[in-house]
Amino acid sequence: MPEVWVIDRDTKVPEVYLLKAGLYVLKAPDSDGWVASDYTGIEMRPSGQGKLSVRIGKDDSTREDLPAP
Repeated sequence: MPEVWVIDRDTKVPEVYLLKAGLYVLKAPDSDGWVASDYTGIEMRPSGQGKLSVRIGKDDSTREDLPAP
C-alpha cells in the first residue's frame, strides 16, 4: 500500500501517510489545512461541527462536507 489515510472519528482530522523507503511518513497539510492524496487527488480537512470537507484537485465545486445532513 503506497498510501494510508487515517481520519479521527471524533474530530474528523485527516492524516495521509506516504510509504517512503519502507516507512510511512505523515504528509503535512497545506497552509489552508487541506491534506491531499498523491494517488487520488482527493483533498481533506476538518470543517468543524464533526464534519470532514472533501474535494478533488483544489476544485471547490467538487467540495462536500461529510457526513451530509
